[in-house]
Amino acid sequence: MNVMKRVQKQIDRTVGGFILRGAVTEEPVPFSEREGLVYKEYKVGDSWGKLFDCAWFHLTGKVDPAPGEPVFLKLDMNCEALLYDREGNPLKGFTNGSSVFGFMGYLGDPGKYYYPLENFTDGQGNVELWIDAGMNDLFGNVKKKGRIEIVEMVTRDMNMRALYYDLKVLRDLKIGSMKLDREAFRIYRKGLMKVRAIINRQKPGWVSEALELTEELLKTPSKLDHQISSIGHAHLDLAWLWPIRETWRKGARTFANVLRLMEDYPDFKFGASQPQLYQWVKDQHPGLYEEVKQRVAEGRWEVQGGMWVEADTNVSGEEALVRQMLYGIRFFQKEFGIRVDSLWLPDVFGYSGNMPQIIKKSGLDNFMTIKISWNDTNKFPHHTFNWQGIDGSEVFAHMPPEGEYNSPANVYFLLKSARNYREKHIDNRTLNLFGVGDGGGGPAASHVERIRRLNGTAPMPRVKMEFARDFFSRLSMIKEKFPSYRGELYLEKHRGTYTSQGWVKYYNRRMEQKLKTLETLLVQTGRYGEFKEEVRAIWKEVLLYQFHDILPGSSIKRVYKECLERYEALDKQTDEIFRHVTGQSPLSSEETVSLKELSAYNPLPVPLRAQRFTGQEYQELHLSPLSSTVRDAGSWKREASENNRMLENDRILVKFNRRGAIASIRDKKSGRKVLRGTANRLTVYSDIANAWDIFRFYRLLPKRHMKLIESRAFRYGPVREIVQRYVYGRSRMTQIIRLRDGESRLDFELHGDWQNNKKMVRTAFPLNLKTDVAVFDIQFGSLKRSARNKTKIERAQYEMCGHNWVDMNDGERGAALFTDSKYGFRTKNNTLDLNLIKSTNYPAKRGDLGLHDIRYAFFVHDGDHLAAKVDEKAMEFNTWIPFGKSSLDCGQPLFELDSEAITYSALKESEDSDALILRLYERNGREERVMLKINRSVESLYETNMVEENPVKICDGNRADLSFGPFEVKTIQILLKGSRSSEEKPL
Repeated sequence: MNVMKRVQKQIDRTVGGFILRGAVTEEPVPFSEREGLVYKEYKVGDSWGKLFDCAWFHLTGKVDPAPGEPVFLKLDMNCEALLYDREGNPLKGFTNGSSVFGFMGYLGDPGKYYYPLENFTDGQGNVELWIDAGMNDLFGNVKKKGRIEIVEMVTRDMNMRALYYDLKVLRDLKIGSMKLDREAFRIYRKGLMKVRAIINRQKPGWVSEALELTEELLKTPSKLDHQISSIGHAHLDLAWLWPIRETWRKGARTFANVLRLMEDYPDFKFGASQPQLYQWVKDQHPGLYEEVKQRVAEGRWEVQGGMWVEADTNVSGEEALVRQMLYGIRFFQKEFGIRVDSLWLPDVFGYSGNMPQIIKKSGLDNFMTIKISWNDTNKFPHHTFNWQGIDGSEVFAHMPPEGEYNSPANVYFLLKSARNYREKHIDNRTLNLFGVGDGGGGPAASHVERIRRLNGTAPMPRVKMEFARDFFSRLSMIKEKFPSYRGELYLEKHRGTYTSQGWVKYYNRRMEQKLKTLETLLVQTGRYGEFKEEVRAIWKEVLLYQFHDILPGSSIKRVYKECLERYEALDKQTDEIFRHVTGQSPLSSEETVSLKELSAYNPLPVPLRAQRFTGQEYQELHLSPLSSTVRDAGSWKREASENNRMLENDRILVKFNRRGAIASIRDKKSGRKVLRGTANRLTVYSDIANAWDIFRFYRLLPKRHMKLIESRAFRYGPVREIVQRYVYGRSRMTQIIRLRDGESRLDFELHGDWQNNKKMVRTAFPLNLKTDVAVFDIQFGSLKRSARNKTKIERAQYEMCGHNWVDMNDGERGAALFTDSKYGFRTKNNTLDLNLIKSTNYPAKRGDLGLHDIRYAFFVHDGDHLAAKVDEKAMEFNTWIPFGKSSLDCGQPLFELDSEAITYSALKESEDSDALILRLYERNGREERVMLKINRSVESLYETNMVEENPVKICDGNRADLSFGPFEVKTIQILLKGSRSSEEKPL
């Protein structure tokens, strides 16, 4: 047995056991209801539950230690557990040692086992404990069949413990010094040989003798000039390999564990992000939350990041990203009196090119991530840099060189931080985040013990425990010396997250669109204040599901079953608000209403043709901007047609082949061929990856096509329609293709039951043009990406994220794909290729099998995407229109704009008053001027930042001449006559 194991075995001495009784339930039971459960006796070695079961355990025993010797509970039940005090407050989180996290050996031991029994013992030595347990390890697995491993009373030899940590660190220092500092290596090798001899002899007083020697060895000075700012961390996924309700419990365990660690180590500092997590702890454990507030006030606990949750920034919409900031920043201000200054997104799967503007205009200056270090092809060139967005906004960014937010804070990782730092020629400071994350738990004593021993010990850098805020504050003083990087931070990994779990993406887009329409309508009708709290609560829940392992599709099946149920409830809740405001609920697509009774509301600042198909009838209303005013209307019955191989109108001629795919499209005005090959053939690729990823060479694997079994043609007056039925294996799909007179846009609907696992369904449109770029719609603007496939960077971008549209053009002609909830595109070889379905088996088993409803459109145009108004037309395709069966009185449009280059993302009431907030943005990437007119009695107009702070007066009255830079976003506060200003109602 090596000396370290010999020392480790002598730290603990068992002095007693417990009688263990437990009550197992499928879902959590509150502390106040635990005694009403039915209990049975368990013993060590018993298994007590299946995955995600919950249990209350009642432990009783008697302490009989040596006089003055503290006794500890030592617990490992192969699960996560939480110890409560007598009043029902969480005290300490426990984690099993046999964990998937632990098998990632380089990250360290996840186990947390001990708690002193001093406060649980009565005058006769009787001990009584209550423990809430969850049958899962950190990563949502049952380990060792869920057997109860250790339930003991032990005493602990703290000198032996200190010697054990000394030996572990010295062993690593010797290895780390081997190539970096030969002198230190010789010192450690010789010193450790002496320590081993002392331990092997074990003469009286050997522990003190060994400690004196190890302490002296740990004073060996380092020659490395590098400073690491180290902060305890517990990156906690709000759902992933466990359900959301388990995260509530993980949050309490993590926070409780950290608070106990702070009692043991006065120099220990910790930080946590995500106000949603704090809110859950506050709601369920107010006593624990007050302890957190106390530590924050003491300057030992850092509140991190500006977002409500650590949200995906690829798929989340523009206004949703602003609301993440709005609710996140304000939560920390209100609860802790702290104005955060950094965005904290360590684990998000790539970062939108407009994030710097959103960060900066939310009053934040800094940005921290780890994830771009995960690139699978090209190393990102920087660790510290000035990140510029598509509008020119700039934030200061740091990516810890360890490439890890679960740092074990050991020799290897801290040296990696110093040695790998790409900007070391500019400065010698980096950031380190240590602790057990993903599944929570946070740092253990072992992390802190290592850091204490590694501060400037050869060959290590200096390590200082401090807030990330302090690190950024010092480093940003010389930020002009660091390089700049412009545009998106594209992650060369996890490209499948643009498509996986199609229904969550569908509902996310639907709720984003529906909430925009609802808020606009509430403002115009003057009724926003009545529903302000309800709308805010809906928004916050939508933001929760934008967490970076929910919306991207990388969680287990249960997460999606539960969040889709909640999406449906939120959908109905918004309908109910519409009913209160308008006197009627929005019509479903199945409800039939005569054209005379039909009404609708247009939430866009441009005229809109609202279209409605009800099976046997097509209805359309031409609506004025921001209005329910109908300019024109029409209704046509469905009639059968004979030609199921062609769609034609005055603009384009579309021909289909016998397999149902598009054989050709001809632009009738110019006579040109739009396509250079067959288009919209539903192609099935093998998907051998998981929900995160797409196999790089999937196109080289055998592929199949869905088989056409029936095709029928119909006409609704100005609309031609072809209905196709397809099969593939056990899957059945119906595709509806429509073309309206006067339009060069083909609309596609795909409905059916997909039942073939490990497959990916795509559609493609090869274009008869040549271009090196594709233009992608992103939040508050657009982004040009290379459409070539020559360089390593271009080849790595074989799947890209787009929002409402993606366009390819050569300046004279082009085409675009519009989608209502699909985000994964390939734009190589002058082809627009869209990912429709991605069905995998992990993490969600049989993921994306089942029903699908998919909409997309192919738009043929002259000129480039700006001349063709692609963004405006795609917005019309995507906007949610509430139809009603009687007239809607929506009031006068609140605002008018004299430039179509400027549109809006939100019209709402201010968070702090009844002033109104209008968020405008320039969408074409050009400098623009616009006259804004407010159709109300206005006191004055102000410009604020995105979180409605720092109002600067623009003008008095209801008109303002505004100047916009390319893709600039402006938040306008409208103070109506008789309303309260934001200054009159502080946070």
